[in-house]
Amino acid sequence: MTKCIQSRISGSRFKNVSAVIRLRLRLLEEEESEVIPLMNTLQIGIDSVIAHDFDHKKYLESLDAKKQSED
Repeated sequence: MTKCIQSRISGSRFKNVSAVIRLRLRLLEEEESEVIPLMNTLQIGIDSVIAHDFDHKKYLESLDAKKQSED
């Protein structure tokens, strides 16, 4: 980790360690702001319904057939 930070500083992209860490924290916050809502939405979907006897192959085939009929 230290080598990574030092290479960023010596490459003149950043002035000091603090600048590298601030950027990484901003990127982490952006990533979390995108991932957390997605994970929450996925969990809502998982919790909303339990499909019994779901045949994914038949379902995909029906989607393919529907798409072909629309073309």
